[in-house]
Amino acid sequence: MSARLRFGEKRPDSPADVSEIDFAAAGLYLPGLQAIGATVACSIVSVLSCLILPAKWISAVRTLVATVAVGSLCVIKPLKAGRVDVGTIFQALRPCPFFYVTALVVEQLTHTCVQEVNMKPSLSKALFQLTTVCMLLAGFLRSNSPRYERDAPLVLLVASLVVVAIIPPPASALSGPLCQPVAFFAGLERVTRALMFSAIYSVHVYASIASYSSVYDVILCIIRSCGAATWTLTVHAALLSAAPFQIFLCLFRRFSNVEQTTYAAVETSSNGPACDEEQYSVTFPSEPLETFEEDDEEDLPMPIPASLLSNLAANRSIVSEKPKNALSFNFGDPRQATALLSRGNG
Repeated sequence: MSARLRFGEKRPDSPADVSEIDFAAAGLYLPGLQAIGATVACSIVSVLSCLILPAKWISAVRTLVATVAVGSLCVIKPLKAGRVDVGTIFQALRPCPFFYVTALVVEQLTHTCVQEVNMKPSLSKALFQLTTVCMLLAGFLRSNSPRYERDAPLVLLVASLVVVAIIPPPASALSGPLCQPVAFFAGLERVTRALMFSAIYSVHVYASIASYSSVYDVILCIIRSCGAATWTLTVHAALLSAAPFQIFLCLFRRFSNVEQTTYAAVETSSNGPACDEEQYSVTFPSEPLETFEEDDEEDLPMPIPASLLSNLAANRSIVSEKPKNALSFNFGDPRQATALLSRGNG
């Protein structure tokens, strides 16, 4: 799907601007694994770039370039299996590693313009932890209703980010994910955050995107999915254990809201069940019924109840209740049939 969003354009309504997503195809989920792998690869490169080089050779710009290059190569083309169309879903999953790299850049900028190391507890740090809990709550609200059209969880997330931007957490000199060598467990924590972020993002893309999606729907899906996973990059490491529960909640709510579209077969024929017309056809005499003699009453057709005459007036087929076979009466002119049957009942 190569359509681009331009300012001032209206929402496309033509079939050419809407792509169908086949969720039953197994190959559709390969791009999700691809996005997760690309994000984890970016995290590993950012950690190794600061470990394998001497401290005086470490450069945040070099680490950023290497991380972006790896992420771009991993999502340059979608992984395919079979003939399933993964274009739309891949466009929604492709930004995942770049969102992660953007978070690394923002975190690195937080530690700039600092002259000394400040690790003391402060009010700003407590406020930052409180806002991260609000981000976590926003993510779970989105997971509880992955296809919810209103964006109250996104508003809560944006408000929390604004508070963090105005009152940032305490910064430390010579720190940051792009220029600070870290120990093994600290690096493992970064990789785990990348894994949880990309997994939650990918699950929400599959859970929230519609079967028929235009470019506007894809962009909206990207924003909502990123909002649901942002908390994994800011929250305390002890709260990362909540990520699997969020994934389970999103999948459970998505599958529990699947509409049941199985319907029973409906007989559309107005003449009832199919039958042999020659076998069950009834021929009425051309002469009026009153010309028959009383001795011929046994040959007359069986009288039909008056309650069925209204159905004859509507030119419907009448099936008499017989123990063995059903007789179908069809009349070309309802008024003539009503008159004939009235005389027969008389």
